[in-house]
Amino acid sequence: IVFSFLLMILALIADMLGRQRRIQEEILYKLKKKEYKK
Repeated sequence: IVFSFLLMILALIADMLGRQRRIQEEILYKLKKKEYKK
């Protein structure tokens, strides 16, 4: 029971990290687009 609980937490953490990375990439992409427009 404990093992499956740990797996669930690890999966949630990995999912959160993946989302954060995607959001950061989107922000960087938008910032770069603004820089190129100047």
